[in-house]
Amino acid sequence: MKKICTVIFIVFLNFDIVYASSIINKDYNCVLTLFDGSDHPSIKFPLKIKKRYDDNYVVYSHGNIIRNEILVFGKLYANELIGFLYDDSHIQLEIFNFNDETLTFYLINISKEKNFPFSPEKSKFIAQGLNSLTGTEQKLSISYNINEDELNLEKKIFEFNSNFVDNLSNNKNLEVEDFIHNCKKI
Repeated sequence: MKKICTVIFIVFLNFDIVYASSIINKDYNCVLTLFDGSDHPSIKFPLKIKKRYDDNYVVYSHGNIIRNEILVFGKLYANELIGFLYDDSHIQLEIFNFNDETLTFYLINISKEKNFPFSPEKSKFIAQGLNSLTGTEQKLSISYNINEDELNLEKKIFEFNSNFVDNLSNNKNLEVEDFIHNCKKI
């Protein structure tokens, strides 16, 4: 638990480094890593950066248990891509490390009413069923192309989520599950 909180804290240190565009133009195939270190036989999906925006913000996609494409608003840092998904009872911090080519999902239990004051406007990338055995879902009509107003809103929501998770990382009773995926460049 302490290790996860430390990782979350370190991740949210502000970086002013622009990541090389040659790295972010790669697509990856990812597979869930089991507890014994082996690859899951069927939970495999692509990870792709769909569109890059100013200030190193991006929209990227990955699959889920039932292989639906999930779009995530994220940000590129020195060696990482970080994004968030959330639903009514969970927030999922996603960290893709370019150096070791791992994608880790940190699923955090929250109480929407108690400790997650959602911004009045909701992200267009909000999810349903983050902890569902049938897989995470999103609206079918969402697009990775967003206009300037939507981009500004997504940036605000990203920073809100970033600060929220950073503050939560100081909570010793934080319930966190992590799911590690090994990825390879396509």
